[in-house]
Amino acid sequence: MMRAALLLSLAAHAASACVSNAAPLISECMAVPDGMASVLRARNHVTATPIQAAALARAEAGDSLILHAQTGSGKSLAMLLPALTRAARSGGKVLTLSPTRELGVQLVDEARSLLSNDEKVALLAQVCARLTADSQDARLGS
Repeated sequence: MMRAALLLSLAAHAASACVSNAAPLISECMAVPDGMASVLRARNHVTATPIQAAALARAEAGDSLILHAQTGSGKSLAMLLPALTRAARSGGKVLTLSPTRELGVQLVDEARSLLSNDEKVALLAQVCARLTADSQDARLGS
């Protein structure tokens, strides 16, 4: 059975279960494996952004989400961290779907950077766009 995706925007932040103060810790929003938690601490990435606070617990619970927020707001981490956590615990795979090759590469690079040597996760990327790689390159001037 197909579940409807839940649209979360920054306005949904107030309804998030992990929001107990103005800047919740990522660890307050979801349980992160020790290796990933170390990577996040090393990157000084311990406080959840508003979109992460709104999304992390729901994504960890398996809800389908559509995140709507400005560029640089932390949407990629909000989607990747729960998927990587689930895959790391089960030895599974993470498939990223993106509209452009550039975003696909960015997502896989970000995912790789979050994994410690202890976590074995297969990362797969798929571009879901009508443009071919050549036409994307032409548009980007590459």
